[in-house]
Amino acid sequence: MEMEMEKKIKQSGFSLVEVMVAAGLLGLVSLGVIQLFQNINKGQADVQSESDYSSLIQEATLLLSKEKACQASLSGFVFNGSTIKANPQSGVEIWSIDQTGARSSKKIFANKKYGKLLIDKITFSMPDYTSASNWPTGLNQTFTAELVISGSKTGLGFSKPFKNIKKTINVTFNTDSSGLSTVTDCSDSTTSIPQSSCATGGGSGGSLSRGTLACTNGSKYRICGCSADWGNCNCINGAFSSTTIGKSNCAISGGSGGLSRGSVACTNGKSLLTCQCSADWSPNCKCTEDTTAFDAETICAGGAWGQGDTLSRPTLVCSSGKKAIAMMFSADWANPKKTAINYSSFDQYVPSCSIVGGGGSDLTRPIIACSNSKSTVICHCSADWSPACNCTSANY
Repeated sequence: MEMEMEKKIKQSGFSLVEVMVAAGLLGLVSLGVIQLFQNINKGQADVQSESDYSSLIQEATLLLSKEKACQASLSGFVFNGSTIKANPQSGVEIWSIDQTGARSSKKIFANKKYGKLLIDKITFSMPDYTSASNWPTGLNQTFTAELVISGSKTGLGFSKPFKNIKKTINVTFNTDSSGLSTVTDCSDSTTSIPQSSCATGGGSGGSLSRGTLACTNGSKYRICGCSADWGNCNCINGAFSSTTIGKSNCAISGGSGGLSRGSVACTNGKSLLTCQCSADWSPNCKCTEDTTAFDAETICAGGAWGQGDTLSRPTLVCSSGKKAIAMMFSADWANPKKTAINYSSFDQYVPSCSIVGGGGSDLTRPIIACSNSKSTVICHCSADWSPACNCTSANY
Protein backbone atom coordinates (compact mmCIF):
# COMPACT_ATOMS: atom_id res chain seq x y z
CA MET A 1 0.00 0.00 0.00
CA GLU A 2 2.90 2.30 0.83
CA MET A 3 4.48 1.51 -2.51
CA GLU A 4 1.22 2.27 -4.24
CA MET A 5 1.03 5.70 -2.51
CA GLU A 6 4.64 6.41 -3.39
CA LYS A 7 3.94 5.43 -7.02
CA LYS A 8 1.02 7.88 -7.16
CA ILE A 9 3.16 10.65 -5.66
CA LYS A 10 5.88 10.04 -8.26
CA GLN A 11 3.30 10.11 -11.01
CA SER A 12 2.24 13.60 -9.77
CA GLY A 13 5.77 14.89 -10.23
CA PHE A 14 6.72 15.24 -6.51
CA SER A 15 8.90 13.06 -4.35
CA LEU A 16 7.69 11.74 -1.00
CA VAL A 17 10.18 14.00 0.81
CA GLU A 18 8.87 17.07 -1.03
CA VAL A 19 5.29 16.23 -0.09
CA MET A 20 6.27 15.71 3.54
CA VAL A 21 8.09 19.08 3.62
CA ALA A 22 5.08 20.80 2.06
CA ALA A 23 2.77 19.20 4.61
CA GLY A 24 5.02 20.35 7.41
CA LEU A 25 5.11 23.90 6.06
CA LEU A 26 1.34 23.86 5.74
CA GLY A 27 1.10 22.76 9.37
CA LEU A 28 3.40 25.56 10.46
CA VAL A 29 1.37 28.09 8.52
CA SER A 30 -1.84 26.77 10.07
CA LEU A 31 -0.32 26.94 13.54
CA GLY A 32 0.86 30.50 12.85
CA VAL A 33 -2.61 31.53 11.70
CA ILE A 34 -4.14 30.02 14.84
CA GLN A 35 -1.61 31.80 17.05
CA LEU A 36 -2.23 35.03 15.14
CA PHE A 37 -5.94 34.86 15.79
CA GLN A 38 -5.28 33.96 19.43
CA ASN A 39 -3.00 36.99 19.82
CA ILE A 40 -5.56 39.23 18.11
CA ASN A 41 -8.28 37.96 20.45
CA LYS A 42 -5.98 38.32 23.44
CA GLY A 43 -5.10 41.85 22.37
CA GLN A 44 -8.75 42.71 21.97
CA ALA A 45 -9.46 41.26 25.43
CA ASP A 46 -6.57 43.27 26.91
CA VAL A 47 -7.85 46.45 25.28
CA GLN A 48 -11.36 45.75 26.57
CA SER A 49 -10.15 45.01 30.11
CA GLU A 50 -8.02 48.19 30.12
CA SER A 51 -11.07 50.16 28.96
CA ASP A 52 -13.17 48.58 31.72
CA TYR A 53 -10.42 49.37 34.25
CA SER A 54 -10.39 53.04 33.23
CA SER A 55 -14.19 53.16 33.41
CA LEU A 56 -14.14 51.63 36.89
CA ILE A 57 -11.67 54.28 38.11
CA GLN A 58 -13.77 57.06 36.56
CA GLU A 59 -17.02 55.80 38.09
CA ALA A 60 -15.50 55.35 41.55
CA THR A 61 -13.96 58.83 41.37
CA LEU A 62 -17.22 60.41 40.19
CA LEU A 63 -19.34 58.78 42.90
CA LEU A 64 -16.92 59.48 45.74
CA SER A 65 -16.37 63.08 44.63
CA LYS A 66 -20.07 63.79 45.25
CA GLU A 67 -20.32 64.42 48.97
CA LYS A 68 -23.86 63.03 49.25
CA ALA A 69 -22.99 59.85 47.30
CA CYS A 70 -19.87 59.33 49.39
CA GLN A 71 -21.94 59.86 52.53
CA ALA A 72 -24.64 57.44 51.32
CA SER A 73 -21.99 54.81 50.59
CA LEU A 74 -20.08 54.98 53.88
CA SER A 75 -22.50 56.43 56.44
CA GLY A 76 -22.97 53.85 59.18
CA PHE A 77 -19.73 51.97 58.38
CA VAL A 78 -18.11 50.92 61.69
CA PHE A 79 -14.47 50.28 62.61
CA ASN A 80 -12.04 50.09 65.53
CA GLY A 81 -9.14 52.54 65.54
CA SER A 82 -6.80 50.02 67.18
CA THR A 83 -6.91 47.66 64.18
CA ILE A 84 -7.92 49.78 61.19
CA LYS A 85 -4.35 50.53 60.04
CA ALA A 86 -2.96 46.99 60.17
CA ASN A 87 -6.17 45.17 59.17
CA PRO A 88 -8.15 46.91 56.41
CA GLN A 89 -11.85 46.21 56.79
CA SER A 90 -13.84 44.81 53.85
CA GLY A 91 -17.54 45.16 53.14
CA VAL A 92 -17.55 48.65 51.59
CA GLU A 93 -20.13 49.29 48.85
CA ILE A 94 -20.24 52.36 46.59
CA TRP A 95 -23.72 53.65 45.74
CA SER A 96 -25.31 56.25 43.52
CA ILE A 97 -27.99 58.56 44.98
CA ASP A 98 -31.38 59.88 43.92
CA GLN A 99 -32.49 63.53 43.87
CA THR A 100 -33.10 63.48 47.63
CA GLY A 101 -29.59 62.24 48.46
CA ALA A 102 -30.78 58.74 49.45
CA ARG A 103 -29.18 55.51 48.21
CA SER A 104 -30.44 54.67 44.72
CA SER A 105 -28.37 51.93 43.09
CA LYS A 106 -25.43 49.82 44.27
CA LYS A 107 -22.69 50.43 41.69
CA ILE A 108 -19.37 49.00 42.89
CA PHE A 109 -19.21 46.06 45.30
CA ALA A 110 -17.62 42.66 45.94
CA ASN A 111 -18.20 39.91 43.33
CA LYS A 112 -19.59 42.30 40.74
CA LYS A 113 -18.61 41.66 37.10
CA TYR A 114 -17.52 44.91 35.50
CA GLY A 115 -17.09 44.06 31.81
CA LYS A 116 -13.90 41.99 31.65
CA LEU A 117 -13.21 42.71 35.33
CA LEU A 118 -14.36 40.91 38.45
CA ILE A 119 -14.30 42.96 41.65
CA ASP A 120 -13.01 40.91 44.57
CA LYS A 121 -13.50 43.34 47.47
CA ILE A 122 -13.40 46.98 48.61
CA THR A 123 -11.51 47.65 51.85
CA PHE A 124 -11.43 50.59 54.26
CA SER A 125 -8.31 51.52 56.25
CA MET A 126 -6.47 54.45 57.83
CA PRO A 127 -2.81 54.06 56.79
CA ASP A 128 -1.81 57.36 58.43
CA TYR A 129 -3.35 56.57 61.83
CA THR A 130 -0.26 55.43 63.73
CA SER A 131 -1.79 54.97 67.18
CA ALA A 132 -2.41 51.37 68.23
CA SER A 133 -5.41 52.40 70.33
CA ASN A 134 -9.02 53.21 69.50
CA TRP A 135 -10.10 56.77 68.80
CA PRO A 136 -11.14 58.68 71.94
CA THR A 137 -14.83 58.97 72.69
CA GLY A 138 -16.28 61.94 70.81
CA LEU A 139 -18.48 63.31 68.02
CA ASN A 140 -17.58 64.68 64.58
CA GLN A 141 -13.98 63.48 64.58
CA THR A 142 -12.21 63.69 61.22
CA PHE A 143 -9.33 61.81 59.60
CA THR A 144 -8.06 60.57 56.24
CA ALA A 145 -9.03 57.06 55.17
CA GLU A 146 -8.21 54.93 52.12
CA LEU A 147 -10.53 52.77 50.03
CA VAL A 148 -8.89 50.01 47.97
CA ILE A 149 -10.74 48.23 45.13
CA SER A 150 -9.12 44.91 44.21
CA GLY A 151 -10.04 42.23 41.69
CA SER A 152 -9.03 40.46 38.48
CA LYS A 153 -9.28 40.90 34.73
CA THR A 154 -10.13 38.05 32.39
CA GLY A 155 -9.34 37.35 28.75
CA LEU A 156 -9.11 34.43 26.33
CA GLY A 157 -7.99 31.65 28.62
CA PHE A 158 -6.40 33.79 31.31
CA SER A 159 -7.26 35.62 34.53
CA LYS A 160 -4.91 37.83 36.51
CA PRO A 161 -5.24 40.53 39.23
CA PHE A 162 -5.63 44.12 38.12
CA LYS A 163 -3.70 46.91 39.83
CA ASN A 164 -5.45 47.99 43.04
CA ILE A 165 -7.49 51.17 42.73
CA LYS A 166 -6.85 53.42 45.73
CA LYS A 167 -9.03 56.39 46.69
CA THR A 168 -8.15 58.76 49.54
CA ILE A 169 -11.19 60.14 51.36
CA ASN A 170 -11.83 62.43 54.31
CA VAL A 171 -14.18 60.82 56.83
CA THR A 172 -16.13 62.20 59.78
CA PHE A 173 -17.11 59.75 62.51
CA ASN A 174 -18.43 59.38 66.04
CA THR A 175 -16.71 57.11 68.58
CA ASP A 176 -18.60 55.58 71.49
CA SER A 177 -17.30 54.61 74.95
CA SER A 178 -16.44 51.08 73.77
CA GLY A 179 -14.07 52.44 71.11
CA LEU A 180 -16.35 51.63 68.17
CA SER A 181 -16.28 54.38 65.52
CA THR A 182 -19.17 54.97 63.10
CA VAL A 183 -18.73 56.97 59.89
CA THR A 184 -21.23 59.83 59.48
CA ASP A 185 -19.81 61.72 56.50
CA CYS A 186 -17.08 61.58 53.86
CA SER A 187 -15.64 63.29 50.79
CA ASP A 188 -13.05 62.29 48.22
CA SER A 189 -9.96 64.35 49.06
CA THR A 190 -8.14 63.38 45.84
CA THR A 191 -10.73 65.04 43.62
CA SER A 192 -11.78 67.98 45.73
CA ILE A 193 -10.48 71.11 44.04
CA PRO A 194 -9.71 73.94 46.46
CA GLN A 195 -12.28 76.68 45.86
CA SER A 196 -11.20 80.05 47.20
CA SER A 197 -13.30 82.99 48.26
CA CYS A 198 -12.50 86.58 49.22
CA ALA A 199 -14.54 89.40 50.73
CA THR A 200 -13.76 93.06 51.37
CA GLY A 201 -15.47 95.80 53.36
CA GLY A 202 -15.03 99.09 55.15
CA GLY A 203 -12.64 101.87 54.37
CA SER A 204 -15.41 104.32 53.47
CA GLY A 205 -15.19 106.76 56.39
CA GLY A 206 -12.47 109.37 56.91
CA SER A 207 -9.08 109.34 55.23
CA LEU A 208 -7.69 106.88 57.78
CA SER A 209 -10.66 104.50 57.99
CA ARG A 210 -9.64 100.87 58.07
CA GLY A 211 -10.70 98.51 55.31
CA THR A 212 -10.99 94.81 56.13
CA LEU A 213 -10.49 91.79 53.88
CA ALA A 214 -10.78 88.03 54.25
CA CYS A 215 -9.72 85.18 51.95
CA THR A 216 -9.91 81.40 52.33
CA ASN A 217 -9.33 78.28 50.24
CA GLY A 218 -11.26 76.03 52.62
CA SER A 219 -8.22 74.73 54.48
CA LYS A 220 -6.41 78.01 55.27
CA TYR A 221 -7.46 81.62 55.68
CA ARG A 222 -6.01 85.14 55.76
CA ILE A 223 -7.76 88.01 57.56
CA CYS A 224 -6.37 91.56 57.15
CA GLY A 225 -6.97 95.08 58.34
CA CYS A 226 -5.64 97.85 56.10
CA SER A 227 -5.08 101.57 56.71
CA ALA A 228 -3.58 104.59 54.99
CA ASP A 229 -1.34 105.31 57.99
CA TRP A 230 0.19 101.80 57.99
CA GLY A 231 2.92 100.69 55.67
CA ASN A 232 0.77 97.78 54.55
CA CYS A 233 -2.16 95.58 55.57
CA ASN A 234 -1.77 93.84 58.91
CA CYS A 235 -2.81 90.21 58.42
CA ILE A 236 -3.24 87.04 60.42
CA ASN A 237 -2.89 83.64 58.78
CA GLY A 238 -4.46 80.44 60.06
CA ALA A 239 -5.79 77.02 59.15
CA PHE A 240 -9.21 75.52 59.72
CA SER A 241 -9.28 72.63 62.18
CA SER A 242 -11.90 70.74 60.17
CA THR A 243 -12.24 69.08 56.77
CA THR A 244 -13.65 71.16 53.92
CA ILE A 245 -17.10 70.36 52.50
CA GLY A 246 -17.87 72.05 49.19
CA LYS A 247 -16.79 75.57 48.30
CA SER A 248 -15.46 77.84 51.05
CA ASN A 249 -17.03 81.25 51.59
CA CYS A 250 -16.40 84.57 53.38
CA ALA A 251 -18.44 87.71 54.04
CA ILE A 252 -17.69 91.04 55.74
CA SER A 253 -19.81 93.74 57.35
CA GLY A 254 -18.91 96.98 59.13
CA GLY A 255 -15.66 98.83 59.31
CA SER A 256 -16.79 102.02 57.58
CA GLY A 257 -16.15 104.59 60.32
CA GLY A 258 -12.81 105.93 61.53
CA LEU A 259 -11.98 103.09 63.95
CA SER A 260 -15.12 101.03 63.36
CA ARG A 261 -14.62 97.32 63.53
CA GLY A 262 -14.79 95.25 60.37
CA SER A 263 -16.54 91.93 61.10
CA VAL A 264 -15.75 88.71 59.24
CA ALA A 265 -17.46 85.33 58.85
CA CYS A 266 -15.80 82.52 56.86
CA THR A 267 -16.89 78.90 56.51
CA ASN A 268 -15.53 75.74 54.87
CA GLY A 269 -18.74 73.72 55.24
CA LYS A 270 -17.76 72.43 58.69
CA SER A 271 -16.24 75.29 60.68
CA LEU A 272 -17.50 78.82 61.17
CA LEU A 273 -14.66 81.35 61.61
CA THR A 274 -15.70 84.73 63.07
CA CYS A 275 -13.29 87.67 63.28
CA GLN A 276 -13.39 91.32 64.22
CA CYS A 277 -10.71 93.81 63.19
CA SER A 278 -9.84 97.23 64.60
CA ALA A 279 -7.00 99.70 64.21
CA ASP A 280 -6.57 100.06 67.98
CA TRP A 281 -6.14 96.34 68.68
CA SER A 282 -3.03 94.18 68.59
CA PRO A 283 -3.23 91.94 66.67
CA ASN A 284 -5.58 93.99 64.54
CA CYS A 285 -7.94 91.03 63.96
CA LYS A 286 -9.24 88.64 66.63
CA CYS A 287 -10.74 85.33 65.47
CA THR A 288 -12.54 82.31 66.93
CA GLU A 289 -13.47 79.04 65.21
CA ASP A 290 -16.49 76.81 65.81
CA THR A 291 -15.47 73.45 64.29
CA THR A 292 -18.94 71.87 64.40
CA ALA A 293 -21.12 74.72 63.13
CA PHE A 294 -22.18 73.06 59.85
CA ASP A 295 -22.11 69.72 58.02
CA ALA A 296 -22.75 70.76 54.39
CA GLU A 297 -21.60 73.34 51.86
CA THR A 298 -22.37 76.79 53.23
CA ILE A 299 -22.76 80.37 52.02
CA CYS A 300 -22.18 83.59 53.99
CA ALA A 301 -23.65 87.06 53.45
CA GLY A 302 -22.96 90.52 54.85
CA GLY A 303 -24.47 93.89 54.14
CA ALA A 304 -25.77 95.16 57.50
CA TRP A 305 -22.82 97.50 57.72
CA GLY A 306 -23.21 98.96 61.20
CA GLN A 307 -21.77 102.22 59.93
CA GLY A 308 -23.16 104.61 62.53
CA ASP A 309 -20.11 104.90 64.81
CA THR A 310 -17.31 102.77 66.26
CA LEU A 311 -19.63 100.58 68.34
CA SER A 312 -22.39 100.03 65.77
CA ARG A 313 -23.36 96.40 65.35
CA PRO A 314 -22.50 94.82 61.97
CA THR A 315 -24.49 91.68 61.19
CA LEU A 316 -23.72 88.61 59.07
CA VAL A 317 -25.31 85.25 58.31
CA CYS A 318 -23.98 81.89 57.15
CA SER A 319 -26.24 79.08 56.02
CA SER A 320 -26.23 75.56 54.64
CA GLY A 321 -29.35 73.90 53.26
CA LYS A 322 -30.01 72.59 56.77
CA LYS A 323 -29.17 75.38 59.19
CA ALA A 324 -28.62 79.15 59.31
CA ILE A 325 -26.53 81.05 61.88
CA ALA A 326 -27.18 84.80 62.27
CA MET A 327 -24.40 86.82 63.92
CA MET A 328 -24.23 90.32 65.40
CA PHE A 329 -20.85 91.85 66.29
CA SER A 330 -19.72 94.73 68.46
CA ALA A 331 -16.37 96.06 69.64
CA ASP A 332 -17.60 95.90 73.24
CA TRP A 333 -18.36 92.14 73.02
CA ALA A 334 -15.70 89.46 73.24
CA ASN A 335 -17.47 87.33 70.59
CA PRO A 336 -20.41 87.83 68.25
CA LYS A 337 -23.89 86.96 69.46
CA LYS A 338 -25.11 83.99 67.41
CA THR A 339 -28.59 82.67 66.74
CA ALA A 340 -28.79 79.24 65.06
CA ILE A 341 -31.99 77.96 63.47
CA ASN A 342 -32.77 74.83 61.45
CA TYR A 343 -34.77 75.13 58.26
CA SER A 344 -38.27 73.71 58.62
CA SER A 345 -37.46 71.48 55.61
CA PHE A 346 -33.90 70.43 54.80
CA ASP A 347 -32.30 69.94 51.40
CA GLN A 348 -28.78 69.21 50.11
CA TYR A 349 -28.31 72.33 48.01
CA VAL A 350 -26.51 75.59 48.78
CA PRO A 351 -29.07 78.23 49.82
CA SER A 352 -29.25 81.97 49.11
CA CYS A 353 -29.04 84.70 51.78
CA SER A 354 -29.44 88.48 51.90
CA ILE A 355 -29.25 91.20 54.57
CA VAL A 356 -30.63 94.72 54.61
CA GLY A 357 -30.52 97.55 57.19
CA GLY A 358 -28.24 98.23 60.12
CA GLY A 359 -26.81 101.38 58.64
CA GLY A 360 -27.93 103.89 61.23
CA SER A 361 -27.04 104.14 64.92
CA ASP A 362 -25.97 101.39 67.32
CA LEU A 363 -29.37 99.72 67.70
CA THR A 364 -30.77 99.76 64.16
CA ARG A 365 -32.50 96.51 63.24
CA PRO A 366 -31.12 94.65 60.19
CA ILE A 367 -33.27 91.96 58.55
CA ILE A 368 -31.89 88.63 57.28
CA ALA A 369 -33.52 86.37 54.71
CA CYS A 370 -32.22 82.94 53.64
CA SER A 371 -33.83 80.27 51.50
CA ASN A 372 -33.22 76.70 50.43
CA SER A 373 -35.42 75.05 47.80
CA LYS A 374 -38.14 74.14 50.30
CA SER A 375 -38.29 76.74 53.06
CA THR A 376 -37.11 80.14 54.28
CA VAL A 377 -35.38 81.56 57.34
CA ILE A 378 -36.12 85.17 58.33
CA CYS A 379 -34.35 87.00 61.17
CA HIS A 380 -34.76 90.45 62.73
CA CYS A 381 -31.77 91.56 64.80
CA SER A 382 -30.93 94.18 67.42
CA ALA A 383 -28.17 94.65 70.00
CA ASP A 384 -30.71 95.22 72.78
CA TRP A 385 -32.54 91.92 72.22
CA SER A 386 -31.79 88.52 73.68
CA PRO A 387 -31.05 86.61 71.56
CA ALA A 388 -29.72 89.36 69.32
CA CYS A 389 -31.56 87.90 66.31
CA ASN A 390 -35.11 86.59 66.40
CA CYS A 391 -35.41 83.95 63.66
CA THR A 392 -38.24 81.86 62.24
CA SER A 393 -38.49 79.27 59.46
CA ALA A 394 -41.44 78.28 57.29
CA ASN A 395 -42.04 76.06 54.27
CA TYR A 396 -43.00 77.45 50.89
